[in-house]
Order: sequence, then structure tokens, then C-alpha cells
Amino acid sequence: MGDLQGFSLAIDPEDRANGKSVEVTSREGGVEVRVAAGVRFNKSVKIRWEYPRCGSKTRVLINVGKDVKMSVVEELASPSPLTPLPRGEGDSWFHECAVTLDEGAEVEFISINRVGSGIALEMKQHSQLDDNAAISWKNVTLSAASVSHDLTSELTGADALSSIDWMFYAKNDEKYQLNARNIFTGRHGGGEITMKGVAEDQGHVRCNGKIEIGVGGGETDTYLTQDVLMLDKTAKVDAVPGLEIKTNDVKASHSATVSRVTDEDLFYFAARGIIEREARRMFVEGFLGEMVGKIGNETAREEILASVQGKYGD
Repeated sequence: MGDLQGFSLAIDPEDRANGKSVEVTSREGGVEVRVAAGVRFNKSVKIRWEYPRCGSKTRVLINVGKDVKMSVVEELASPSPLTPLPRGEGDSWFHECAVTLDEGAEVEFISINRVGSGIALEMKQHSQLDDNAAISWKNVTLSAASVSHDLTSELTGADALSSIDWMFYAKNDEKYQLNARNIFTGRHGGGEITMKGVAEDQGHVRCNGKIEIGVGGGETDTYLTQDVLMLDKTAKVDAVPGLEIKTNDVKASHSATVSRVTDEDLFYFAARGIIEREARRMFVEGFLGEMVGKIGNETAREEILASVQGKYGD
């Protein structure tokens, strides 16, 4: 599907040959995607937006039918994603993504931000889950001059699961404001939030994670983890966890850790013949490797790792 400028949706030929498809409808400012009940994809459905061809405001609504099983890879990109764009040339982009899951649906949603470092990006993501539905959000934030990104997942049905894995890498004066929230209003919900990333060279990250359990969310079992590594003294990081619980009989907790690579750490590597640049590379790959490994799509996983390697190689 490529009717809209700067937008494309691709289904793997094997799935298409087996009659698996989605219905795509153009809407003002974006598209609506509908997946019929019972469809099970073997390969990821790929969505791509390319700025500035897609415009400065984009939106995708995805309605996932009952018992659907699928993986979605959505990529936000621009020409030369790690190369600054000239200021003043339409350098602001707002993107919205909403996913609705009917009963028993399961979705892995991989969201990759690789836009130019001259762009100010604002993103809003939202998911709503019916009974026994499950979503696994995997957000990857690697570039843009500034990012304001909010993800809210509402578990309105019983026995629903929402997991959020968010990987980020801020560098070269980039500023990220990342907000992740799981809201449990149905009983016996579950899922974890994990926010993990690296900052260096005047990169500034504020990551807010929050768990909200409403009065109808009894028997929920959930956890929030925030883990950030600062590679030098110029980086700035704020990790802010939050819990809001309005009922009893739940399991909910959180942890937040901010650590720094010290001169002593680098000396340890130097004493073993490893230069500083190589030591920092090892820190980045080791720290983010677990998050990269959670990406289910092999191609996306390899591309993300290559983007991380390219960034610390700048």
C-alpha cells in the first residue's frame, strides 16, 4: 500500500499468498488499518512513514480483530536519519498511533524512531485491550533533535497483558522526554514496563514510567524498571517512577537506577589494553544488548543494532 505520500504498508509475500491481508482506508491526516478476526500472520506487517513526504502530522489507527496474532513494525524515518537537517526547513513532526485489540488478540508492536537529528518529534501512542488480549510494545528511540513521546496502554478487559520495552540512546545535545504508562481497569491484568537507555555528549533524557491500577483492577501483577547509563559527565538523566493504586489484592512495584561510566572503569579497560573508544562501545552494546535481543523481528533487530553501532561510532 503506497497511495499516501510518504506512507507504505507491506505484508510478507508468503502471508499474502495464503490469503492474509488487512484493510487500509485513508483518513484525513493518516490511515485506518483493520485486521479481520482470526487472522494469524507468520511474518511482520511493516509500516513506514518518511518525513517530510508524509507531512508534518501523521496518524495510524489499527483495529485488531478477535483472536488475531500478528507482529507490526512501524518505522519513522527521514533521509539520512542520523544526519542533521537544516533548521527552519519544516523540522517539526507530530505522529499518533492507536491500537485497539479485541478479545484474545495478540500483537507485538515494534516502533522505531530513526528520524533526522534536526527534527523535533512529538509522538503519542495508545492501546486498548479487551478480555484476554495481549500487546507487547517495543519502542526504540535513537535520534531526533528533541523527542516528546507518550505511550499509554489501557487494559479494560479481564486477564489482559501489556508489556512495554523501551530502548533509547541520546547523544549530541539530543533531548528526550519519554513517558510510559500502563493503566489497569480490568481484573487480573499483567505486564511489565522496562525503560533502558544510554546518554552521552550532552544528551538529556527524562523517562517517566507509571503504573495505574483502578478500583476494578484487583489481582493485577505488574512491575516497572528504569535503568539508564551515562557515558560521560555531560549527560543528564532523570528517571521518575510512579505508582497509583486504588484497590487491594495487587502486586505492583518499581525500581529506578541511574549509573555512570567512571574514570576508574575506563582505567580498568586501559590496563588491559582496551582503548577508551572501544571500552565505551563495549559498555553501550553490553548495556543495550538485552533490549535489542527482545525484538522479535530478526531484520528489525539487526537494523537497530547497526543504528546503535553507527551512533556511538559518530
